[in-house]
Amino acid sequence: MITQLRNLLSIASGRNARSTMFYLGGNVLAAVFPLLLLPVLTRHLTAAEYGVYALALVLAQSIFPLASLGLVNAVTRDFVDQRKLDFPRVVSISLFVSTASLLIVVVLIEAARMLGIASSLGADEELPDFFLLAVYVMVASQNVMAFVLSILQMNERPIAYGLLRLGSQLFFAGLALLFVVAWQSGTPGVVGGKALADAATLVIGLIILANGRLLVPRWNTSEAWRLLKYGLPLVPHMFSVSLIAVVDRLLLAEIVGVSATGVYMAGFQIGMVMWLIVNSTNQAWVPWFYKAMAAGADSAVPRIRRAILTVGGAYVAIAICLSALAPYALLLLSGPEFHGAAPVAALVVIAFLFQGFYGLFNSFLYYAKRTGILSVASAIAVVVNAVSCYVLIHSFGITGAALGTILGYFASFVFVAWFAKPYFVRSQSTVDDEAT
Repeated sequence: MITQLRNLLSIASGRNARSTMFYLGGNVLAAVFPLLLLPVLTRHLTAAEYGVYALALVLAQSIFPLASLGLVNAVTRDFVDQRKLDFPRVVSISLFVSTASLLIVVVLIEAARMLGIASSLGADEELPDFFLLAVYVMVASQNVMAFVLSILQMNERPIAYGLLRLGSQLFFAGLALLFVVAWQSGTPGVVGGKALADAATLVIGLIILANGRLLVPRWNTSEAWRLLKYGLPLVPHMFSVSLIAVVDRLLLAEIVGVSATGVYMAGFQIGMVMWLIVNSTNQAWVPWFYKAMAAGADSAVPRIRRAILTVGGAYVAIAICLSALAPYALLLLSGPEFHGAAPVAALVVIAFLFQGFYGLFNSFLYYAKRTGILSVASAIAVVVNAVSCYVLIHSFGITGAALGTILGYFASFVFVAWFAKPYFVRSQSTVDDEAT
């Protein structure tokens, strides 16, 4: 027992724990501004106006997998082997191909609009004229910043990572206050402010890559196909993960209306405090996991297994506390029109608990390059999520959407953990020897 406790303490200390705290601090500071904006925006925007803003974020998140093609994950994986590769060429080719993919997606969406195929989700009269342009800018920025943040993460530079995220959120907060509060511009103000902040972030991201000499004019077709071979099988997985994250709001907008989506979004943002903790831990977890496995899987897996049990237990304890406090935080921070989302805030915490479990196990499959399994597992999970949300929204409204989200993330965790099980139980004899 004492030996196991010593092992747990060693996992919870050291550079990996410090990195987690840096990531957590940066993410918390970056999230402070949206949370501080919540009582302001929910008092200057109607539920319908806030719902349109939420819809813009949802659409950007839905388009991103089709634009990125999983190439950020390929770059992250190649970082471990960069001494054997022309890493600047890897980054440049990946960014070029993903940008070209985004342009193709934009052309297809605009063609669908011209042909009257595209759905408006019942919100035509409330969408600003530049709504889709703003969404495209958000996706482009997200794509570039995904490369930048991944490289900073793998270089174990959590302070630079946090400052970059913090600067982007601070700029958006300033624009939102100017447009929505000072100029009373409503939906165009908050959506336009987000697009302008993301455009600035996109430019900064390109400058960082250029200064790091990671943007080079060296095209190689075989390299591009190699990267796509890794990334493309992830597209269904990424799209499914994206749908799990947004299908609740998409169905709410379609079944109940944009106003309900706005109310739900307020509760969702409060519950995202759990996501901050999970995401921050994962940002430190991935580089530690990859380097540990690269040094020797047989010796690394026992340590990784102990770390998963430790972190998973911490997640549960934190989720219990947050789910109890989240409804009160919603009532304190939001306007009266949004108080009906108090149960949503607590339920979203539980949903992100399962997402945290999922993140601990999927690293095995990424490292083993078994990305096709991730796509199959995620596709099954998104079906569970969509069906449960559809049924539960009809019965329980916004609370049903949160319950459906829990079921979606739970299914995602169960399937990925099942496929990762052979790696998780590897070198059991080594673990037994350590225990004795």
